[in-house]
Amino acid sequence: IHTTYLQIFRLILKSYEKVYHLYVDHKDEWIKKAIVNTAKSGYFSSDRTIEQYNEKIWNLKPVK
Repeated sequence: IHTTYLQIFRLILKSYEKVYHLYVDHKDEWIKKAIVNTAKSGYFSSDRTIEQYNEKIWNLKPVK
């Protein structure tokens, strides 16, 4: 069972090192990936909750 934890830890460490070097050595690429990741994050549950509150309680019109 300990071998499995060590294997997982090695994988996590490899991923961390990859991300760290991307951030340190290639900031432009890091920034691009961060922006794309944020843009693709999708619809948050809090967005849905606020929308439901508006429909059932506040009855506000959307601002465009």
